[in-house]
Amino acid sequence: MYIVFGENTSLAVLITMVLEKLGQVDEALAWAERIATLDNPMDGGNMSPVLRLRGLRIKGRCLAAKGQAAEAEAALTSAAEQLAAVGMRLGEVLALRDLLCCVLKKTGREAEGMALLKESILRLLGADAAQEELDMLATSLGEEVDLNAVLRHV
Repeated sequence: MYIVFGENTSLAVLITMVLEKLGQVDEALAWAERIATLDNPMDGGNMSPVLRLRGLRIKGRCLAAKGQAAEAEAALTSAAEQLAAVGMRLGEVLALRDLLCCVLKKTGREAEGMALLKESILRLLGADAAQEELDMLATSLGEEVDLNAVLRHV
């Protein structure tokens, strides 16, 4: 996991990501819920809609790790929809990747997740993406997702 501190992250998000990576799911979930819902940075929230949606993605992954598939699906679907609504296509793709990997594969709905992810990728890159763009996206999706398999999905 690469952590880059900049305009699209905050100390609260970094803490949450570290807790999630360390497997401290309950603690990460508590932070993610704050990030996703609060405006006040002094309480762990933030003023940025992008950061709130990042918190919602982390919340979804944490809920999935706790075995709460329906709640995780709702959080990740909401994050993807909200990111799409504001034109944050890469964020939408990453939210749908999380949905596929954390929920849909585990509930026997991998084909549904692949179809959603493919649609989102095509909105992001178009049908005739350059190989360099595909390579960068494959790296962003991580080892859990085979980009070529997603793009071949019918």
